[in-house]
Amino acid sequence: MKILLDTPPRTLEIARKYFEYLTERAGDFSGDDWNILRDARIIPTLSPNNDSKPQEGHTLVMVKPGECIFKTDADAIFSNLHSEFFVVVDFGLKGNKFLKACGVKSELDIEDIVTLMLKDSKGFLRGMNGEKGYLEQLRRIATYKGFGSDIISRMRTSPFLFGRRKITNLSSESGFGDNFGYDWTFELLKPNEVAIVDDIKTHVLFADSVYAAPDEEVLVNFYSTLGSPRLTTLIKDNCVAYRIESFESEMASKARNLIVERFPLLLHERNISTRCSPAWLAARDNFAVRVCQRLRLNRVLTLHKSISSISEDVSANALMTHWEEKKRLILLLRRCDEPDMYEIADVICKALLINYRPKDSLLFMTMLSTNLGALRRMGYNDDTKVHKIQNERKHKVSKAIHVAKKAVTQQDSGAMSLTQSSDSYCGITASTEYSEVKGVRGKIEKLKRAFTFFSQKLILAIGSSYHAHTLPTSKRDVIERFVSAILNPLGTVFNLPVTSLNMVYDLRRALVSFNKGGDIFLNIKPYEDWHDAEVIEGRTEKTLISWYHSIAHQLAVRHAYR
Repeated sequence: MKILLDTPPRTLEIARKYFEYLTERAGDFSGDDWNILRDARIIPTLSPNNDSKPQEGHTLVMVKPGECIFKTDADAIFSNLHSEFFVVVDFGLKGNKFLKACGVKSELDIEDIVTLMLKDSKGFLRGMNGEKGYLEQLRRIATYKGFGSDIISRMRTSPFLFGRRKITNLSSESGFGDNFGYDWTFELLKPNEVAIVDDIKTHVLFADSVYAAPDEEVLVNFYSTLGSPRLTTLIKDNCVAYRIESFESEMASKARNLIVERFPLLLHERNISTRCSPAWLAARDNFAVRVCQRLRLNRVLTLHKSISSISEDVSANALMTHWEEKKRLILLLRRCDEPDMYEIADVICKALLINYRPKDSLLFMTMLSTNLGALRRMGYNDDTKVHKIQNERKHKVSKAIHVAKKAVTQQDSGAMSLTQSSDSYCGITASTEYSEVKGVRGKIEKLKRAFTFFSQKLILAIGSSYHAHTLPTSKRDVIERFVSAILNPLGTVFNLPVTSLNMVYDLRRALVSFNKGGDIFLNIKPYEDWHDAEVIEGRTEKTLISWYHSIAHQLAVRHAYR
């Protein structure tokens, strides 16, 4: 050993003979001897400026075993990496055995790779022939769980993570070339300089302002562990709604009922953390939907000292509010013929799911757009939570349905005798110039007589003014069904005298129900268009549910007014 340290071999051929001989004497070396040899310059190798084959007069340099790696065909994919960071040596099968004991590497393990990457990430990128090879090694690192705390700490402060950003493609004059007017650039950055894309639409808007992590679950989890922020946490939204309707329109009611019904399906057999339960969402006081004429969303991205902002029109936006220690979810929809189910699903998922992922919005959009029968065939069977919620909703109006059926079948006390006066029906009067049609008179609990027809002179609401309008005779049957099948049982459910309900007939259907000075007004026109056909067929459950919600809302408004 002393001879090797004092007079190491100075040519490749002599070195080969040295190492082959020492392989036979390996048993003579102690553990301390091997440690000394690992840091000793005992291996001759060609200078980087020389050819790969030694020639007479070429300069050799002496290197340590720890700076070398064996040349092997099995590691051909790492050949550039090896030459970038190590001296590649080969002294034959027998001579290499001694050098391996001294510390020459035969291959790189995962900790060697991450050490090289943290030491010189750009050199590692060159050694891996570009981004494809670099990403492959990042995936290996991401799946390895044996790193010590010191390496993890270095990872969090080292610029070695791959990030991609959109840039303008100047080579495409028209803006519609092969890359549609833009291209992508990548950079190696610190974890806190790379954003995790958790919202596809937001990334499309800010793709030229932020470096994004690769869209692979294993890498997303790895980046998150090291401290990379999620894109949505860097965004501050400010939504401006124009001309919000103060009542719950048919569009709003349908959207609310659909979301309440389908949200439990999103949680079906999936381990998802939510900010509220389906039961909380179903409560009328907790979740409200309102329609407006326009929604404008202003978005501001702040990353380090860089600020970018974008404004756009949207069709839906959700906001979780807190007032007096009570939270409430408000969904705003832009009035349109066909609601954008993806935007609705997207804003609801962002508002309710703690660990939101883009695929959650796509799944929920499918659930909102697909009928229940098809969803059952897809695996959401009768045991799902949605049916429990449906049963609860049906139970709430079961009493109303029972009362309605009883009213129809009851024959005694002249319950179904219909009387008509020429100018007045059940105390309802009409004026040729102004008519606020007062509600149906009569004592429901005694059922001494059924609800009779309204006067032919009924109110027609146009804008903010009311005008007398002659109601066609054919509408009398509609009114009778509305009163007897719907208002009568609901009045019993709410313990509310039906005489306290007022009615209007609005041809535009702009209002389903509203309050005026604390008085409740119900519009007959929406009932006629949306519900009367089902009532004629004897299917009153959905209609009772719809008007139950409308009356309950107006009672709450009246309570606040008073």
